[in-house]
Amino acid sequence: MLSCGSLCACEILENIHITQSTLSYHMKMLTESGLVEAVKDGSWMRYSVNTSMTDKFIEYINGIVTESEDCICHMPTKRKELSK
Repeated sequence: MLSCGSLCACEILENIHITQSTLSYHMKMLTESGLVEAVKDGSWMRYSVNTSMTDKFIEYINGIVTESEDCICHMPTKRKELSK
């Protein structure tokens, strides 16, 4: 949704049908994590994606889910433990 650009909380609420307090809570978590940026616009907040942080997040997730030589599943002693 935020890939289209900055959105007012009221616009988000119109599209996902949750309460304002629920949206506020979740957007607070996303802004504190750095994935979303928030700017006060009168009595509302405008939210946008922090692309530099989302790129880092995607890179981190890819590192977790992509198999590599140093993956724990390739270590002989760990493989035995994992199969128990």
